[in-house]
Amino acid sequence: MSASSRISLAAVAVTASAIVLCGCGHGARGANASPAARAQATRDIADGLAKQQRHDYKGAVTAFDSALTSDPNSAVALYDRGAMEYRLANYKAVVSDFKQAIAKADAGSPLAKDTRFYALLYGGIAREYLGDYAGTIRDESAALSMRPASATALINRGYAQAQIGHYHDAVIDDVNAIAKGARGARQ
Repeated sequence: MSASSRISLAAVAVTASAIVLCGCGHGARGANASPAARAQATRDIADGLAKQQRHDYKGAVTAFDSALTSDPNSAVALYDRGAMEYRLANYKAVVSDFKQAIAKADAGSPLAKDTRFYALLYGGIAREYLGDYAGTIRDESAALSMRPASATALINRGYAQAQIGHYHDAVIDDVNAIAKGARGARQ
């Protein structure tokens, strides 16, 4: 399964769970949005997810933008928009949205633990595409602190380590990824 397919499936599963379990995560403590604005943001997020399922990624981004207009503190809407930007290869936007989603979650906006993990994992990959290998290492290390058994995070961090000349650390990450059953860790 390709990385973009994994993020798409992860985004749908995690966000759908958030909608069902906690009203899309728009009940954040300290949120400035009114109940009506949060309800509108929830509808916009649902619309964005429907557009994503139809492979209308630009339309999904527009729907998530609308959600953020209604509720600027929505970590879920930021994550979902970042996931669509990833599909569109807008990697600077991905890094920005995932970073903001995590910051909003740290400030109290609900964001599922799995969603945080994927924001770090794919934020790291986006940084890699931008040539920000130090940022990739930070994001993948944070993802590994949440899921130490993630072979994908190990491979991504190992690649970034090699790009900045930290070959010993890269080999260690690749060996650990292979030990966890990762395919393609030996490139």
